Parts: sequence; structure tokens; C-alpha cells
Amino acid sequence: MWYFVLIVVGFWNGAFSADQSCIEGLRWACDNYNLLPERIPGTENELKKACSEMEKVKKCLLERLNECGSNNYDDLEIARSDLPGLIATLTEICQEDTESHASYVQHMSCIKETYFTNGEKCHKYMNRAFDYLRGPIQRKRLQDDREYRSQFSQCLVPLMLINCFISQFSANCETGAAEMTIELIQKSESIGEQCPASIRIDVIDLLNAFESATEEEIYVKSWITSLDFN
Repeated sequence: MWYFVLIVVGFWNGAFSADQSCIEGLRWACDNYNLLPERIPGTENELKKACSEMEKVKKCLLERLNECGSNNYDDLEIARSDLPGLIATLTEICQEDTESHASYVQHMSCIKETYFTNGEKCHKYMNRAFDYLRGPIQRKRLQDDREYRSQFSQCLVPLMLINCFISQFSANCETGAAEMTIELIQKSESIGEQCPASIRIDVIDLLNAFESATEEEIYVKSWITSLDFN
């Protein structure tokens, strides 16, 4: 799915007049649709189909927002903080006159092939990375602190999986494919949703330790260091 190209996302600042409790209930709204396609689009036709499905989701969400007294996608941050950025990033990719669209179209065939070719390899990489990191995680807090350990899992598992795929895009695709992926993920700001501020300093320490032990480039580390720690 597009998940690994965009791990999907936005921050909303300011007052709103909509019904907050109503919007909070939209977290699972429009469940009949998928904002992200089941498969990574690898052709122009596949991309158009994926974008058409996304428009259905946007329409559904906007209708639900109107019922809550809002007409602004940014208010979806109340329900889930990554939704506004995800919608904005995907919309930009689908808009044919944008640099994001042109860049994605240029690399999408290789990205799709590389993703499916290296799926098993990257899952093994993720498991190996988390096996290494599990000990340091448990030493940072009491072993029975399940909530704390769960936060690390929710952050590090997708981070290391993405890191592997970006590494494969860099090795197997044209120059710019990995950079494009990194840029799109940063635009979506989903890392902020995956990795709460309370664990970010510890996550950086863990990634530094893993990078030092394996001498492998950790592309995702720069995302964490760019986030707010408060």
C-alpha cells in the first residue's frame, strides 16, 4: 500500500467553532473507503484510480464535518492528528501540475517493484532491529511498564521498516527516489503521530546505538531530531 511511501499528519493551531466531541467521533468515519490504496500505484492508470478513491473519502469526510459544524479538513486533527497532513500530501500527489506528482510518477514503477521485491527482507530487518533494541528499551524503564514499551513499539517498528525500504529505494531506483519518499513522509508529518514527544529523546538514543552497532545508515533519525520535544 502507499503506507510505506507516505507513512501517514498535520498540526492544527487556533480556535474552532465546530463541535469538538462530534469531530472526535469521526476517527472511524467513512470506514467504507480507504484513504490509501491497497497497493502502491505503479502506473498512471493505477494512480488515477487511487486518486479517484481518495476523492470519495475526502467527500465523505467533508460531509461528516459539515454535520459537526465545520467545513475545514484541518479540524480532523481533533479526531486524529495525522489526517489533515495525509489528505494534503495525497492531494498534492494527485494534482498533476505539482512537483510532488511529477516526482512520484517518475519513480513510482521502481518504487512499487522494489517494495514487493524486498518486502520479506525489510520485515526481517525490522525484526532484527527491534530484537536489538528490545533490551535497551526495557533497561530504560521497569519491565512491567507496558504502556511505555508499547509506545516504543508503535514508533520504532514502522520507523525501522520504512528505513529499510528507503535504503532499498536508494540502492535500486534512480537518483531521487529515496529523497522523494523522505520528503513526502516529512510533509505528511506522520512521524509525530507515531512517536509521541515523551519518548523522542530516548528513540534518538536507541537509533544512534543501533546505527553505531550496525554501521547502517538510519535515514529516519533526521525526522525525529526535527520534531518538537515538548
